[in-house]
Amino acid sequence: MLYISFNILDTLKFKDFKNLHKHMVNVRKPNYEFPDDSPKIDWDSKQTQEEVDIAIKELSDYLDIAPEIHRRKAFIPDYAITYLEKYINADNAKLEALSLQNVDSIFNYLEYGFEVDIDNLEKLNANSALINFSTGNYPFGGIERFIITLKAFGLKATECFDGFVISKIEWLSDIEYKTTELPEKTKAYLQPTHSKNKTALMELLSHFLASEKSLYLAAGIIGVFSAVIGLLFILFSNHKSFAVTLIFIGLIEIAAMVPAYFKYQQKFDDKVSFYETDQIAFAQSEIETSEKALKSFFWLKLIYGGLIVMLILAMSFISPESILFGIFTALILHLAFAITIDNFGERYTKTYLTELQSVEF
Repeated sequence: MLYISFNILDTLKFKDFKNLHKHMVNVRKPNYEFPDDSPKIDWDSKQTQEEVDIAIKELSDYLDIAPEIHRRKAFIPDYAITYLEKYINADNAKLEALSLQNVDSIFNYLEYGFEVDIDNLEKLNANSALINFSTGNYPFGGIERFIITLKAFGLKATECFDGFVISKIEWLSDIEYKTTELPEKTKAYLQPTHSKNKTALMELLSHFLASEKSLYLAAGIIGVFSAVIGLLFILFSNHKSFAVTLIFIGLIEIAAMVPAYFKYQQKFDDKVSFYETDQIAFAQSEIETSEKALKSFFWLKLIYGGLIVMLILAMSFISPESILFGIFTALILHLAFAITIDNFGERYTKTYLTELQSVEF
């Protein structure tokens, strides 16, 4: 799909261009016939020879002008004509003896010389838009005069794809511009749809597993801090039960989370291998796994929250000097950390699931 993106400098001129765009679309329809815009004269109403003569002159004056000139006047306003004449004069000065261009030749190009199908005109936001077109003919008339036509309507082209390469458009003056090829963007644009989907899915998977890896690392770090703080409490405090519980839970978290962190690459490689075997089955498996994970996060947070409430209630019945008081305090801290970790995991998983469901196969 060829395209030109442009900035809208004047909304009223953009409205005028949409009329020209509609005409260009109609002209390219099979068996399209131009509407008859000749003067409609009611000959029966003419009572005198003078009235008849005036009507004949009106019709004669209209017929003396070629139909394409009438169409050009209807679809290209005076301000656009002025701009196009400025461009043509500068261009003809370069051509010297070969100076054959005029505004009518550009209009002929818009109707017939620009051998493309105009697919759609899409307004991206208040200040920019995109026009798409397609063709099976190369060469197809080129896009320079169409870019200039856009500029004549106050539409400043910024980027285009001519069927071969995507180019950035930079205006050097009111009528001159230069193009800079964007090979990487062209490569991505020309990539087959299934390859784009594969790239998108692999990026999703990579980002999600990187987030998951970060959570494993965060949980492991919490375990390390827990063990260190517990050790400090043993050395410098009388809260032995609190300290021992911190160390014990911290070591469990380190043992569980750190290996998972280092197994990240193997997990990613396994998922890539599964994808390459059957991408549809892989996507479905990931969706089901993510949906189950979201349910697990909900129930885990609910259980952790319930345990925190129960431990707080239990602590209200025991002495602060009790062994259980220290154990319960350490458990509450770690359950709170677990809920925080699960909140992040739930958010990452929900984002991954939403984007995963948007990828088409």
